[in-house]
Amino acid sequence: SMDEISWNLARNLTIEYSFEDDTAALLGAQAVDQKYLIVGARARSAERGNPDVRSYSFVYDYQEDIVVQRFAGKPQSVSVAVLDDGSQMLLGSGSQASLTGAPNLLYDVTYEDDTMITGRTKELKKIVTGRRNLKTKNTNLEKQHKKYEIRQRKHADIEENMNNSKGSKKDMQSKGSKKDVHPKGSKSPTKSKAGKESRKNLSLKVADTQHARGTPLDFTTFDSHDSTPVSSKEYFVVPGPGYTKTRQVLAFQVDGYDVDFVLEVNSAQTCNIYYREKKNEFATKVLPLPGSEGYLDNVDFNDVLARAGDAFDIDGTLYVIISLFNGNNTVYSFSTDVFDN
Repeated sequence: SMDEISWNLARNLTIEYSFEDDTAALLGAQAVDQKYLIVGARARSAERGNPDVRSYSFVYDYQEDIVVQRFAGKPQSVSVAVLDDGSQMLLGSGSQASLTGAPNLLYDVTYEDDTMITGRTKELKKIVTGRRNLKTKNTNLEKQHKKYEIRQRKHADIEENMNNSKGSKKDMQSKGSKKDVHPKGSKSPTKSKAGKESRKNLSLKVADTQHARGTPLDFTTFDSHDSTPVSSKEYFVVPGPGYTKTRQVLAFQVDGYDVDFVLEVNSAQTCNIYYREKKNEFATKVLPLPGSEGYLDNVDFNDVLARAGDAFDIDGTLYVIISLFNGNNTVYSFSTDVFDN
């Protein structure tokens, strides 16, 4: 029973986000290998229409106290889902009914030799140490610090374009910014006792096979958009590429299937369940949830929109709960046999 469950705080990890890009909030995080956090980020809505807005999601090594990768600087990312025993990661983006959508990109979770990113890690650690000592160091250190920040921003934009085959050249020319993340009050990272022994570091790469067939790899400009709810007209079909206003991506399992399913919760767009027959394949079936796109309440003049969801399988019946803003929660249920037909 619930009375017998005892909860204990294992660790309180407070992240001070000191990237001086346009990030206003960190939304969505998943732990991988008891070592990394993959964290989504978004900018303020007030930044809409600014073609240079950047809000980088990132991979944070909380054992080494360092950011090892930044990625996806353009979209409003709000959710992270780790799939298939940690072999892939799905980044949910778009965020709001009144903003332009963005593709939900699938990334392969890979591991690079330590020597491949040693330079990047050392430079990032220099930023941490430099920032903590700026108040006591002279202006020469501050000048060196600023010069490095410009170089690091260029590196991040190059990395984003390498991961995004359709990225524009403008990404390479965006303004400089200061980068790093570290827990408050922590000591500066120290060298590993492993010395020169080779280590593996998590690295995300845009997957060759995306979750939905035809998914574009480039992101739209963050801007205003019509917030009127739009419903799906067809069911049990693979959708065309399009841009979603996703609030959440959730990986879940169904008995009898080897790969993870994905619940995609959208704002002012129909929420969907994605089914793949095998790993590293496109979704072969998509189940839109009727009415989950929300509606406009003409009585109270409120927008009723999906915000979050959950899914679980009980004895061959799949239950999906969609939580609505300004409305009652909705529960869907159907036999899991539908994915075999």
